[in-house]
Amino acid sequence: MKKLILTFLLLTTILQFGNSQVVVKQGSFPTMCRGGAYVTQINPIVIKETLPSDFAVAFWLPYEILAPTGYQFDISTCTLIYYGADGSVSLPSLGLGNYNFLFTVSVATTSSIDSIKITGLRVVALNSATSPATSKRIVSTYPGGDHIENGNMPANNQTHAILTSIANPAPTITYTPDPYYCNLENINNTLTATPAGGTWSGTGVSTNKFNAFNITANSYTLSYSVVNGGICTNQSTVDVVVKTSPTVTMSSSDADNIICQGQSVTFTGISTGSNKRFQFLKN
Repeated sequence: MKKLILTFLLLTTILQFGNSQVVVKQGSFPTMCRGGAYVTQINPIVIKETLPSDFAVAFWLPYEILAPTGYQFDISTCTLIYYGADGSVSLPSLGLGNYNFLFTVSVATTSSIDSIKITGLRVVALNSATSPATSKRIVSTYPGGDHIENGNMPANNQTHAILTSIANPAPTITYTPDPYYCNLENINNTLTATPAGGTWSGTGVSTNKFNAFNITANSYTLSYSVVNGGICTNQSTVDVVVKTSPTVTMSSSDADNIICQGQSVTFTGISTGSNKRFQFLKN
Protein backbone atom coordinates (compact mmCIF):
# COMPACT_ATOMS: atom_id res chain seq x y z
CA MET A 1 0.00 0.00 0.00
CA LYS A 2 2.82 2.42 0.83
CA LYS A 3 4.48 1.62 -2.47
CA LEU A 4 1.26 2.38 -4.36
CA ILE A 5 0.80 5.75 -2.60
CA LEU A 6 4.43 6.69 -3.28
CA THR A 7 4.02 5.88 -6.99
CA PHE A 8 0.87 8.04 -7.18
CA LEU A 9 2.63 10.98 -5.49
CA LEU A 10 5.57 10.64 -7.87
CA LEU A 11 3.30 10.71 -10.95
CA THR A 12 1.41 13.71 -9.59
CA THR A 13 4.66 15.59 -9.08
CA ILE A 14 5.78 14.86 -12.67
CA LEU A 15 2.50 16.18 -14.10
CA GLN A 16 2.52 19.37 -12.10
CA PHE A 17 6.10 20.56 -12.44
CA GLY A 18 8.67 21.16 -15.14
CA ASN A 19 7.73 20.54 -18.80
CA SER A 20 5.46 17.61 -18.09
CA GLN A 21 2.19 19.12 -19.29
CA VAL A 22 2.88 18.32 -22.94
CA VAL A 23 3.85 14.75 -23.74
CA VAL A 24 4.84 13.82 -27.27
CA LYS A 25 4.97 10.28 -28.53
CA GLN A 26 7.60 10.39 -31.27
CA GLY A 27 6.61 9.19 -34.71
CA SER A 28 8.97 7.11 -36.78
CA PHE A 29 9.92 7.32 -40.45
CA PRO A 30 11.78 4.96 -42.80
CA THR A 31 15.37 5.75 -43.67
CA MET A 32 15.46 8.05 -46.70
CA CYS A 33 17.76 8.43 -49.67
CA ARG A 34 19.10 11.95 -50.04
CA GLY A 35 17.70 13.37 -53.23
CA GLY A 36 15.25 10.45 -53.37
CA ALA A 37 11.48 10.06 -53.04
CA TYR A 38 9.08 10.90 -50.22
CA VAL A 39 8.56 8.31 -47.47
CA THR A 40 5.52 7.96 -45.21
CA GLN A 41 5.73 7.80 -41.43
CA ILE A 42 5.56 4.34 -39.91
CA ASN A 43 4.23 5.22 -36.45
CA PRO A 44 1.99 8.21 -35.63
CA ILE A 45 2.99 11.38 -33.81
CA VAL A 46 0.83 11.95 -30.72
CA ILE A 47 0.76 15.31 -28.92
CA LYS A 48 -0.91 14.98 -25.54
CA GLU A 49 -1.83 17.81 -23.18
CA THR A 50 -2.07 16.49 -19.64
CA LEU A 51 -4.20 19.52 -18.67
CA PRO A 52 -6.97 19.63 -21.33
CA SER A 53 -8.23 22.96 -19.99
CA ASP A 54 -5.20 24.56 -21.60
CA PHE A 55 -7.10 24.32 -24.89
CA ALA A 56 -10.03 26.23 -23.43
CA VAL A 57 -9.83 29.44 -25.44
CA ALA A 58 -12.32 30.64 -28.02
CA PHE A 59 -9.81 30.98 -30.85
CA TRP A 60 -8.21 28.87 -33.52
CA LEU A 61 -4.57 28.30 -32.78
CA PRO A 62 -1.97 27.57 -35.47
CA TYR A 63 0.85 25.22 -34.55
CA GLU A 64 3.85 24.02 -36.48
CA ILE A 65 5.99 20.94 -36.71
CA LEU A 66 9.36 22.17 -37.88
CA ALA A 67 11.04 20.24 -40.68
CA PRO A 68 14.79 19.92 -40.07
CA THR A 69 17.08 21.71 -42.50
CA GLY A 70 17.37 19.69 -45.68
CA TYR A 71 14.02 17.92 -45.24
CA GLN A 72 10.59 18.77 -46.58
CA PHE A 73 7.12 17.67 -45.41
CA ASP A 74 4.22 16.70 -47.65
CA ILE A 75 0.76 16.64 -46.04
CA SER A 76 -1.14 15.33 -49.08
CA THR A 77 -1.80 12.00 -47.33
CA CYS A 78 -1.76 13.35 -43.76
CA THR A 79 -4.62 12.81 -41.28
CA LEU A 80 -5.22 14.60 -37.98
CA ILE A 81 -7.32 12.96 -35.28
CA TYR A 82 -8.16 14.67 -32.01
CA TYR A 83 -9.45 13.12 -28.83
CA GLY A 84 -11.93 14.98 -26.65
CA ALA A 85 -14.94 17.20 -27.34
CA ASP A 86 -15.94 20.74 -28.31
CA GLY A 87 -13.10 21.33 -30.71
CA SER A 88 -11.48 20.41 -33.99
CA VAL A 89 -8.15 20.20 -35.72
CA SER A 90 -7.51 20.89 -39.40
CA LEU A 91 -4.86 21.10 -42.08
CA PRO A 92 -4.16 24.38 -43.86
CA SER A 93 -5.51 25.16 -47.30
CA LEU A 94 -2.09 26.06 -48.66
CA GLY A 95 0.38 24.44 -51.00
CA LEU A 96 1.71 21.02 -50.12
CA GLY A 97 5.35 20.21 -49.62
CA ASN A 98 6.11 23.13 -47.31
CA TYR A 99 9.19 23.00 -45.16
CA ASN A 100 7.04 23.43 -42.07
CA PHE A 101 3.94 21.37 -41.40
CA LEU A 102 1.31 23.81 -40.11
CA PHE A 103 -1.96 22.73 -38.54
CA THR A 104 -4.66 24.53 -36.56
CA VAL A 105 -6.55 23.72 -33.38
CA SER A 106 -10.00 25.27 -33.01
CA VAL A 107 -11.56 25.05 -29.55
CA ALA A 108 -14.39 26.42 -27.44
CA THR A 109 -14.09 27.70 -23.88
CA THR A 110 -15.44 24.35 -22.70
CA SER A 111 -12.98 22.34 -24.73
CA SER A 112 -11.82 18.99 -23.49
CA ILE A 113 -9.38 18.15 -26.28
CA ASP A 114 -6.47 16.41 -24.68
CA SER A 115 -4.48 14.90 -27.55
CA ILE A 116 -3.88 15.04 -31.29
CA LYS A 117 -2.65 12.15 -33.44
CA ILE A 118 -0.87 12.77 -36.75
CA THR A 119 -0.68 9.95 -39.30
CA GLY A 120 0.25 9.67 -42.96
CA LEU A 121 2.77 12.51 -42.84
CA ARG A 122 5.35 12.24 -45.61
CA VAL A 123 8.87 13.63 -45.72
CA VAL A 124 11.68 13.77 -48.26
CA ALA A 125 15.41 14.19 -47.72
CA LEU A 126 16.90 16.79 -50.05
CA ASN A 127 20.49 16.56 -51.27
CA SER A 128 21.48 18.96 -48.47
CA ALA A 129 19.98 16.78 -45.70
CA THR A 130 22.09 15.81 -42.71
CA SER A 131 21.59 12.65 -40.71
CA PRO A 132 20.23 12.15 -38.17
CA ALA A 133 18.03 15.25 -37.94
CA THR A 134 15.38 16.15 -35.37
CA SER A 135 11.81 17.28 -36.09
CA LYS A 136 10.33 19.42 -33.30
CA ARG A 137 7.16 21.40 -32.59
CA ILE A 138 7.42 25.11 -32.01
CA VAL A 139 5.05 27.24 -29.93
CA SER A 140 1.74 28.56 -31.18
CA THR A 141 1.97 31.64 -33.39
CA TYR A 142 -1.16 33.07 -31.74
CA PRO A 143 -0.23 36.30 -29.84
CA GLY A 144 -0.14 35.52 -26.17
CA GLY A 145 -1.04 31.94 -26.99
CA ASP A 146 1.17 28.95 -26.29
CA HIS A 147 -1.85 27.28 -24.74
CA ILE A 148 -0.57 23.78 -25.36
CA GLU A 149 2.68 24.76 -23.68
CA ASN A 150 0.83 26.78 -21.04
CA GLY A 151 3.97 28.82 -20.54
CA ASN A 152 5.72 25.67 -19.45
CA MET A 153 7.28 24.49 -22.68
CA PRO A 154 10.39 26.11 -24.19
CA ALA A 155 10.21 26.48 -27.94
CA ASN A 156 11.52 23.52 -29.96
CA ASN A 157 11.66 21.38 -26.85
CA GLN A 158 9.40 18.55 -27.97
CA THR A 159 10.92 16.08 -30.40
CA HIS A 160 8.45 14.51 -32.82
CA ALA A 161 10.78 12.31 -34.82
CA ILE A 162 14.40 11.59 -35.62
CA LEU A 163 14.81 11.59 -39.41
CA THR A 164 17.57 9.47 -40.91
CA SER A 165 18.90 9.76 -44.44
CA ILE A 166 21.64 8.07 -46.42
CA ALA A 167 23.96 9.80 -48.85
CA ASN A 168 24.26 7.90 -52.08
CA PRO A 169 27.24 9.00 -54.20
CA ALA A 170 27.44 7.70 -57.75
CA PRO A 171 29.90 4.86 -58.36
CA THR A 172 33.00 5.32 -60.52
CA ILE A 173 33.40 3.28 -63.67
CA THR A 174 37.07 2.41 -64.20
CA TYR A 175 36.58 0.44 -67.42
CA THR A 176 37.96 2.25 -70.50
CA PRO A 177 36.14 1.14 -73.68
CA ASP A 178 37.88 0.56 -76.99
CA PRO A 179 37.14 3.13 -79.73
CA TYR A 180 34.75 0.57 -81.21
CA TYR A 181 33.90 -3.13 -81.17
CA CYS A 182 33.19 -5.39 -84.16
CA ASN A 183 30.06 -7.50 -83.99
CA LEU A 184 31.67 -10.63 -85.45
CA GLU A 185 34.39 -10.72 -82.78
CA ASN A 186 33.44 -13.07 -79.97
CA ILE A 187 35.51 -11.47 -77.19
CA ASN A 188 34.53 -11.07 -73.52
CA ASN A 189 35.70 -7.73 -72.13
CA THR A 190 35.83 -7.46 -68.32
CA LEU A 191 33.97 -4.43 -66.92
CA THR A 192 35.33 -2.74 -63.78
CA ALA A 193 33.97 -0.10 -61.36
CA THR A 194 34.13 1.02 -57.74
CA PRO A 195 32.81 0.34 -55.21
CA ALA A 196 32.67 -3.37 -55.87
CA GLY A 197 29.51 -5.40 -55.48
CA GLY A 198 27.34 -3.46 -57.93
CA THR A 199 25.42 -4.70 -60.97
CA TRP A 200 26.22 -4.17 -64.64
CA SER A 201 23.43 -3.95 -67.21
CA GLY A 202 22.99 -3.12 -70.89
CA THR A 203 23.09 -4.68 -74.34
CA GLY A 204 25.86 -7.27 -74.62
CA VAL A 205 26.40 -7.44 -70.84
CA SER A 206 26.55 -10.72 -68.95
CA THR A 207 27.44 -10.38 -65.26
CA ASN A 208 30.57 -8.19 -65.54
CA LYS A 209 31.47 -8.95 -69.16
CA PHE A 210 30.70 -7.08 -72.36
CA ASN A 211 30.69 -8.93 -75.68
CA ALA A 212 29.69 -7.28 -78.96
CA PHE A 213 29.23 -10.59 -80.82
CA ASN A 214 26.07 -10.61 -83.00
CA ILE A 215 24.93 -7.17 -81.74
CA THR A 216 23.48 -4.70 -84.25
CA ALA A 217 25.88 -1.89 -85.05
CA ASN A 218 25.01 1.12 -82.90
CA SER A 219 26.02 3.11 -79.82
CA TYR A 220 25.07 1.54 -76.49
CA THR A 221 25.05 2.71 -72.88
CA LEU A 222 26.25 0.32 -70.19
CA SER A 223 25.17 1.02 -66.60
CA TYR A 224 26.73 0.14 -63.26
CA SER A 225 24.40 0.36 -60.24
CA VAL A 226 25.18 0.12 -56.54
CA VAL A 227 22.89 0.00 -53.51
CA ASN A 228 23.82 1.98 -50.40
CA GLY A 229 22.43 0.96 -47.02
CA GLY A 230 20.17 -1.58 -48.66
CA ILE A 231 17.75 1.11 -49.89
CA CYS A 232 19.42 3.76 -52.05
CA THR A 233 20.41 3.02 -55.64
CA ASN A 234 22.71 5.14 -57.77
CA GLN A 235 24.46 4.46 -61.04
CA SER A 236 27.06 5.59 -63.53
CA THR A 237 27.18 4.88 -67.24
CA VAL A 238 29.70 4.38 -70.02
CA ASP A 239 29.06 4.39 -73.79
CA VAL A 240 30.39 1.82 -76.26
CA VAL A 241 30.28 1.81 -80.06
CA VAL A 242 29.64 -1.39 -82.03
CA LYS A 243 30.40 -1.51 -85.75
CA THR A 244 29.48 -4.05 -88.41
CA SER A 245 32.34 -6.43 -89.08
CA PRO A 246 33.22 -6.50 -92.79
CA THR A 247 32.48 -9.56 -94.90
CA VAL A 248 35.33 -10.69 -97.13
CA THR A 249 35.48 -12.91 -100.23
CA MET A 250 38.62 -13.75 -102.22
CA SER A 251 39.22 -15.31 -105.61
CA SER A 252 42.22 -16.12 -107.81
CA SER A 253 42.90 -15.99 -111.51
CA ASP A 254 43.67 -19.71 -111.55
CA ALA A 255 40.60 -21.73 -112.50
CA ASP A 256 41.16 -24.66 -110.17
CA ASN A 257 43.38 -22.90 -107.62
CA ILE A 258 46.08 -25.54 -108.21
CA ILE A 259 49.13 -23.36 -108.60
CA CYS A 260 52.42 -24.57 -109.93
CA GLN A 261 55.85 -23.29 -109.02
CA GLY A 262 56.74 -20.22 -111.06
CA GLN A 263 53.13 -19.64 -112.13
CA SER A 264 51.85 -16.04 -111.91
CA VAL A 265 48.43 -15.74 -110.21
CA THR A 266 46.33 -12.68 -109.35
CA PHE A 267 44.30 -12.73 -106.13
CA THR A 268 41.27 -10.44 -105.72
CA GLY A 269 39.72 -9.58 -102.35
CA ILE A 270 36.24 -8.03 -102.00
CA SER A 271 34.84 -6.71 -98.70
CA THR A 272 32.00 -4.57 -97.34
CA GLY A 273 32.40 -1.36 -95.38
CA SER A 274 34.21 1.95 -95.86
CA ASN A 275 37.61 3.42 -95.01
CA LYS A 276 39.05 -0.05 -95.48
CA ARG A 277 42.58 -1.20 -94.91
CA PHE A 278 43.69 -4.58 -96.18
CA GLN A 279 46.59 -6.99 -96.11
CA PHE A 280 47.24 -10.27 -97.92
CA LEU A 281 48.88 -12.90 -95.76
CA LYS A 282 50.39 -16.27 -96.58
CA ASN A 283 49.42 -19.15 -94.32
